[in-house]
Amino acid sequence: MKKICPICSKNKGKRYCKIKNDTLICSLCCARVRNNECEGCSYYEDSKRFIIEKEKQREKKQQFPHFIKRIDPQVDDEVNKALELAEKGRLSEGKKILIELLAQNPDIDSVHFGLGTVAAFQKKYDEALSHFDKAIKIFPYYTEAWFNKGMIYKETLEIEKMIEAFKKVEEIGDINEDFVLEAKEILASFTKNLHNTEGITLDEFMSATKKFKEGYNYMDKREWKNAINKFQETISIDHHHTQSYGNIGICYARLGNKQKALEALDKAIELDPHYKPALHNKKIITSLSEGEKLGDLPMFSVEYYKDLLNKKKGLNG
Repeated sequence: MKKICPICSKNKGKRYCKIKNDTLICSLCCARVRNNECEGCSYYEDSKRFIIEKEKQREKKQQFPHFIKRIDPQVDDEVNKALELAEKGRLSEGKKILIELLAQNPDIDSVHFGLGTVAAFQKKYDEALSHFDKAIKIFPYYTEAWFNKGMIYKETLEIEKMIEAFKKVEEIGDINEDFVLEAKEILASFTKNLHNTEGITLDEFMSATKKFKEGYNYMDKREWKNAINKFQETISIDHHHTQSYGNIGICYARLGNKQKALEALDKAIELDPHYKPALHNKKIITSLSEGEKLGDLPMFSVEYYKDLLNKKKGLNG
């Protein structure tokens, strides 16, 4: 049942008010009654952090336009109404309200957040991320926007970006907020899974991912020796990194070292007998003479496993 804000007796209550005995009040009244007694409330703390950051920048005599935040409780209230419609499946109606708000209020973070949320409901993830990024640019401490980015990256299997987003939620969010707790739980579960399957920590995973991408970029520039070095650095962190072994095989084949190429590919296949890039490339490299350099070979995406999982998700519905 819809709970009406007891202060204005008009709008839906959506925020628990500390100074009103944890009664649900609307965003408009939240802004009106907010004062020093609100210490500990996440909405008050967000505003306080913003003021402190703004003061720090003023002291340094630096100007950061993206830290300027205009607050309009009436606009926030309209955003909440639009999101309520979206939650009920009336996405077009909700989006229409938000687009009209955007035309007049392109500098208000909650409008971009609302549009991003509706786009996420529609699984238009690129559009959603664009709006969340705009909201964060206006107000860097927008924890809900960071959380929603993390959930999109989780859905699209962009694990490195998911981790970065959820870590940001942990850094700036209120530990008592449900979405902050959920971000912590997701990271904890992923960390446990990494330890059990790969024997590495979350930080080691991030470091290995970075080095792997650097290696792939070297491959793209045809700098085979530099690429091999980066993939070997990746393996020194994550000993089970199948893709690094597979790419080392390609690099050695490009340099004309058939023996080392096949050794690396065999290791990739040992780790994952179904790893198609290594199976495919081994057939081609086996046919080469020792010293013969591999010609142009279609390179499999750096996101091979992600693409494979996405394909399986599509087949399953």
